[in-house]
Amino acid sequence: ANGGTGAASTSQNFIFAGPASGSGAPSFRALAASDLPASASYWAAATGGINYASGNVGIGSATPGEKLTVSNAGAVYTSLRDSSGTPTTLGTFANSTSGAAGLYTVSNHPLIFGTNNNVSGQMALSTAGFLGVGTSTPGYNFHVKTTAGIADARMEATSFGKISFKTTSGGTDQKVWQTYGAPGMYRIGAVNDAENAETVGMQINRGTGTAITQVVFPNGNVGVGTTNPGYPLTVTSTRSGVGGEDYGQQVNTYFSAADSNYKAGIRTNTYATHTSGTQTYLIGMMPFLVGNGSGGTTSHAINHWARNDPSTGHTFTNSYGYYASNSAGAGAIGAQYGLFVEPLAKGSSNYAVFTNGTTPSYFGGNVGIGTLDPLAKLTVNGKVYIDNYNFGGAPIISLAVGDNDTGLNSTSDGALDIWSNSERPMSFRNTNVGIGTTAPAYPLDVNGTINTRGAAGGFYAIDRSGGATTAFYRSGGYTRIWDSATGDRMLIDSSGNTTITGSLTQNSDERLKREIKPVTDALKKLSLIKGVTYYWKNPKVEQTEQLGVIAQDVEKAFPQAVKIDEKGIRSVAYQNLIGPVISAINDLKNWVQGHDARITALEDANRKKDVEIAALRAAVCEINPKAAVCRAPRQPASK
Repeated sequence: ANGGTGAASTSQNFIFAGPASGSGAPSFRALAASDLPASASYWAAATGGINYASGNVGIGSATPGEKLTVSNAGAVYTSLRDSSGTPTTLGTFANSTSGAAGLYTVSNHPLIFGTNNNVSGQMALSTAGFLGVGTSTPGYNFHVKTTAGIADARMEATSFGKISFKTTSGGTDQKVWQTYGAPGMYRIGAVNDAENAETVGMQINRGTGTAITQVVFPNGNVGVGTTNPGYPLTVTSTRSGVGGEDYGQQVNTYFSAADSNYKAGIRTNTYATHTSGTQTYLIGMMPFLVGNGSGGTTSHAINHWARNDPSTGHTFTNSYGYYASNSAGAGAIGAQYGLFVEPLAKGSSNYAVFTNGTTPSYFGGNVGIGTLDPLAKLTVNGKVYIDNYNFGGAPIISLAVGDNDTGLNSTSDGALDIWSNSERPMSFRNTNVGIGTTAPAYPLDVNGTINTRGAAGGFYAIDRSGGATTAFYRSGGYTRIWDSATGDRMLIDSSGNTTITGSLTQNSDERLKREIKPVTDALKKLSLIKGVTYYWKNPKVEQTEQLGVIAQDVEKAFPQAVKIDEKGIRSVAYQNLIGPVISAINDLKNWVQGHDARITALEDANRKKDVEIAALRAAVCEINPKAAVCRAPRQPASK
């Protein structure tokens, strides 16, 4: 823009013209204080007309201590603004009250830091609050980037360089993680919320130079191929293959030494420090073979497969599928097992040891089955199958013939069963013989029907000493118990009516009973029972009118006198009602005796009252012979 003073035109940047009324060239002088307004507040007067104070410029300060000093009573804000297009403003602030100071952009633009006239910057703070090193567009909270080589980031301190990670959404003591390095080690661990306690998850120890001596996982379980390890080291493979061979993990070990005592693909040494208490299991290697999936079939699931394949020209002097050697050490071993198999129950068929084919099995010492102390080449303590059938039981000795459903079978000491076509018709138990029962209680115990044939249609007789015979048979429509000395002892007709020639008694000795108590409320309970007449519904039994009680009524009062069979039919033990009847009679007797005494007492009281009334009447009549009581006919005194 052009301008001028004292000039008629402004054809140049700035033109000075002489005074119109005078002569001579324009003059210049220094700016004096008198030339400034009286209320000047931006610049203080100074020598030369510019606000210098020992070479410093002050804004809001008469005594600037720096080249440029901006001062205010509260917070001080400054800004640099680009006026072209949409302005971008860089601001600074300082607050002596809060002790804070800052650098910021007023508009929504990133803050770029650069050196060597690099306006793109080597570090940037994005509008999202992301900090980038080597990038002006960071995409993460802390973003380090380089266009060549490795993007390095370093935490350096005299002892520990730590990096902490904290989330605000975690539970108690689940928010903070940290990783740090110290002389000789590097750690990753979990820190509590107060950040004063740590549990180390992984530690890497180093030796001399760059040598790594140990990688330690002191706490928790380690998973390889799994996010949920259930053991100190859990290795899982999720590979799936079709055909060929597919292994979750494969260990190939190659040895090149010509001579050595031992070569092993995998060797496990388990060292357990145990000073007190009882330790249930100490296992050097414990593999589990687990099958997952909702379908399909695996023809052979093998936990251990031992196969020795010598190459051409090489000989294995001894080839072992499994080899257990003698143990050493100064300590003690109670029982030592070369092979120990726990009970197996998962499969449809379970075998502790199964040898397939015709390969013989060799046992150099004594073999014990069911015993830890075999006394001969084969010692069996328990059940033995001589053949392959057990007749539905668990035999000690079993001998089957034919198609394995007929033979002898012994299940315990003193027990022998005879089987025929998968049925067990006879059992011997010590000195007793059972037919139709496996628990005979007598020298001959028969459970079932005995069919005896004879002229009388079935006769069972027992010879007693002295020549007399007791028989049980059916004849003339009666089931009879007969004695050769006295004839019929008992007759039972087709309706179940029973006649005996003697008395029917039951044991009732006090010495045979316990917890003896009197029957209470017998009269009240007997009143619940009705005596009834009735006929049987079954037309095959006697159809004369019967006399008795209803079992359900008796059950309500005296359930002890009612029996219920397997079909739910109730019967009454009438003899059991004798006790309640006797108790009821005694209750009535006591009731009558009590009432007799009361009646006698009332009669005595009435006699006394009659005497007193007669005396009163006599006294009244003596005073007033015309009284009504004196005119009434006198009743004879009670005797």
